[in-house]
Amino acid sequence: MKRQPACLGLILAILVVLLAAPARGDRAGALTCYNAGVSLLAEGKNREAIKELRRAVRKDFKFADAHAKLADAYSGLATIEGRRLAVEEYRLALRYDPENPDYHLALGKIRVDQTFDRYADTRFQEAIKLNPDLTAAYLQRGLIYIRRWLTWRQYTDDLETARGSFQEAYDRGSGDRDVFYHLAQLSLELENPETALDVSEQILEEDPEDTGARFVCAQALHDMEKLEEAEENYLLAISTLGVEEKLLFLGIEEVASRKLRKMLSKIDPDSTRELARRFWREHDPYLATKVNERLLEHWRRILKADLYFSSDKIELKGRHSSRGKSYIRYGPPTEMVSYIGENLRPNELWTYRVGGNRFRLRFEDRFMNGEFGFPFGSRGGGSAMRWEILLRQLPEFYVPEFEGKQVRMISDACSFFRHKGKTRQEIYYAIPGRDLELRKEDKGWQGRLRRRVVVYDRDWRIAAQESSTVLTHPSGSLHLLREGTLVDQIHFDLKPGTYLAAIALEDRAAEVMGLTEVGITARAFEGTDLEISDIQLARSIHRASDPSPFNKAALRVEPEPSHQFQRSHPVNLYYEIYGLDLDETGHARFRTTIRVIPLEVEEDQGFWDGVLRLFGKKPSTPPHIASTYGHTATSRSAPQHVSLDLTPLRPGMYRVTVMIEDAIAGIHTARSTVLYISR
Repeated sequence: MKRQPACLGLILAILVVLLAAPARGDRAGALTCYNAGVSLLAEGKNREAIKELRRAVRKDFKFADAHAKLADAYSGLATIEGRRLAVEEYRLALRYDPENPDYHLALGKIRVDQTFDRYADTRFQEAIKLNPDLTAAYLQRGLIYIRRWLTWRQYTDDLETARGSFQEAYDRGSGDRDVFYHLAQLSLELENPETALDVSEQILEEDPEDTGARFVCAQALHDMEKLEEAEENYLLAISTLGVEEKLLFLGIEEVASRKLRKMLSKIDPDSTRELARRFWREHDPYLATKVNERLLEHWRRILKADLYFSSDKIELKGRHSSRGKSYIRYGPPTEMVSYIGENLRPNELWTYRVGGNRFRLRFEDRFMNGEFGFPFGSRGGGSAMRWEILLRQLPEFYVPEFEGKQVRMISDACSFFRHKGKTRQEIYYAIPGRDLELRKEDKGWQGRLRRRVVVYDRDWRIAAQESSTVLTHPSGSLHLLREGTLVDQIHFDLKPGTYLAAIALEDRAAEVMGLTEVGITARAFEGTDLEISDIQLARSIHRASDPSPFNKAALRVEPEPSHQFQRSHPVNLYYEIYGLDLDETGHARFRTTIRVIPLEVEEDQGFWDGVLRLFGKKPSTPPHIASTYGHTATSRSAPQHVSLDLTPLRPGMYRVTVMIEDAIAGIHTARSTVLYISR
C-alpha cells in the first residue's frame, strides 16, 4: 500500500511526457499520397487530387505543404465553396509553417478572388516582410491598388502605391511581363513618360512584335511631344491588329455624327476609307505639322478607354462600353464624380465644359457587374437609347495640347502669271516679333525659325510642301522689332484651282510655335487675254539692291499680310498686267483707274456732322479715293506699283479696285482687294 503513490507518480510522469512530445503521424504514408495528389494537380485533375491530398493530411496533419497543395486543389475548382475551403487549408499550412512567404502570397491571391482586398494586402505585406525579393507579392499588391484606383479614379494615393509596388518588383529583377506593362502604364498616368518609354523599350528588345508594349511606347512618345515617333509606333502596333480593330483605330465610327453614321452604313468599303481620310484631315488642328494630332489623340483615347473601363467579370473591353465610347468621342471630362445612387448602384457623373457651354453624362452600374451604361428609364431601355442618340448629336470637339506659347499668325496669298498652265502662288505670313528669340549678329539682329508649309487641294491631298530652317535678318532697333511683326514669304508653282495653305513656324529657343492657314485660288492665267494679277498690298516698294525672297525683277516688294495700314502712312500696291495689245510700233497704251471705296468705316466725330445729327440730317458721305493714270509699255505684260495717301480717309474697311483699260484693243478688266485703315 505504501508503494501506490510512487506508481501513480510514475504513470503521471509518463502521461506528461507523452502529451508534451510532438505527435508523429505517418509521414511516409502521407508523402506517398502527397506525391500522387501533386501529380494529379499538375494534370488539372483537381477533384482526384483533393482525395489524395486529404489522405495525406489525415496521415500527417502537421504536413504544411500537403495543406497548401490541398488549398491549391480547392482553389482550382473556381467555386465559392472551393475558395472558402482553400482559405482554411492555407491557414492550417501557416499554423505549421508560419514563416513561409509563399503561403502568405497564395492565401492573399485567394482573398483577392473573394474580393477581400484589405485582407489580401495584409498577406502580401507579410510575404514581402519574410522575403523582400518575392517580386510576385509586389505585383499582386500593385494590382490591388490599381483596382481601387480604377473603381473611383479620384485618389492618386492608390495610383502612387500601385506604381511603387511595381517599381519595387522591377528594381528587384522581376521578369514578369505584367510588372513591366503595369509599371509603364502607371508611369504614363503619373506623367512620367520617360520611365514608361524605358520599360516598354525593354519589352520590345525581347519581343519586337509585342503589340501592347508598342502601344505603351507610342503613348509615352506622344506624352513627350515626340509626335512623329509616336505616330510611327502607333501605326506599327495597329498593323498587327485584326480587321475589326483596325477599323476602330483608322475609321470614324466612334466619332461620327448620326447623319455621318447613316452615310457610312450605305457606302462600300473603298468609299468608307476615303470618307475617313477626308474626315481626319478636316479635323487636323495643325495642318502644317507632319502628323495629324487629332488622329493621334483618337488612338490614345481608345487605349485609355480600355485601361479605365474594361470589365473582367463580363469580358467587356472598355472601348465598347458606354463610358469608353463617350471618352473616345469627347476625351476626359472636365469634372468626374463617383457616388452610390438611391438604388444602391455605383454612378458616375461626367461634366464637360467647352467655352461657356456645359453638358453632363450620367452612367450607372445597372447590373452590378462593372458595365456602366446610361441609366434605364421607367420604360426599360428607352432612356438609355435616348442617351445614345443624344451623344451622337453633341458636337465633337478637341483642343490639342501644346507645351509652350502658341501664336496665331496672319497670312495672305496672291496669284501671278508663271506660264501657261501654271500659276506662281505667293504666300505671305507675319509673326509678332515680341514672341521670338532674336540674337545680335554682325549684320544686326537675327532669328532662327523652323518653317513648314503644306498646300492641300480640294481633296485634301498634298499639292506642294516645304520644310526648312529660315534665318531672319530684320532691320531696326530691338525695341521696334519687338513692337512689330516679322514678315516672310514663299512661293509655289501650282495648277489653277482652289487650295488651302497651312504654315507652321517654330522658334525652339523661345519655345514658340506660330500657326496660320490661308485659302488660295490659283487663277488660270492664259497670258493672251487682258488680265490683272492679284493685288499685293505692301509695306514698302523700292529698288532691289541684294537678293531677297521679296524681289520681283528690279523691285523689292515687302508685303503686309494683314492688309492693315495706319492712316498716317501710305499704302503701296503692286500688281501685274497681262495680255496687252501692241500697236505697229511695238508699244502698249492703257489707262489705270484706282478706286478706294468705303465698306464699313467709323463715324466722323467732327463738329458739322454733330450738328447735322442734332437736326436729324444725314451726315456727309465718307470720302473715297479715285484716280486715273495713263501708261505706255513695250511688252504685253507690265508690272505696276503705286503709293496712295490715306490721310483723307476715316479708319475702317475699304475695297481697293484697280481697273485697266487697253486703249488699243478697247477692252478693260478689273481686280479688287480689301484694305483696313487704323488710326
